Amino acid sequence: FRNTELKCDGNEVAVGACGGGAQLDCPGSTVHQLMCCAVPGYVYTGCRRVNSDWGVNIDCRETGKDLVLEASCTSGAHHDCSGYANLAECCSGSINGAKVGPTRQCTWEYGGYGQILECGRSDEVLVGRCGSGSHLDCIGGVAHGNLCCELDHV
Repeated sequence: FRNTELKCDGNEVAVGACGGGAQLDCPGSTVHQLMCCAVPGYVYTGCRRVNSDWGVNIDCRETGKDLVLEASCTSGAHHDCSGYANLAECCSGSINGAKVGPTRQCTWEYGGYGQILECGRSDEVLVGRCGSGSHLDCIGGVAHGNLCCELDHV
């Protein structure tokens, strides 16, 4: 639904997302989706909210050291995410009490309206998002994108 921030549960990491445009383009007639996976012993804390306009990448690494994306909202044709085009929550994570975060092995992946983008490796998590409204505003003239990074102990 519009103006809805999607958030992974406390023991989950975000590994994929879908972004729609002016229409409900994602599966199940939704405007956006966030794919989360449970990781044994994982918890996240200390989240920081970040926002951007259409086509402007959100990169949790620019928000703070060792942060990963745990929540996301991408807009339709209007600033549908609490008055912004895009919102994300960047959080600190740990596994069994040991701090984890993104390494430098990162890749942006972009796709069209309604396309589900998943991180390509089982050791990768979302660290950033890009979203468009009713135009193809992300880099390369595409609808939305994910920044996937390897997750490791820091």
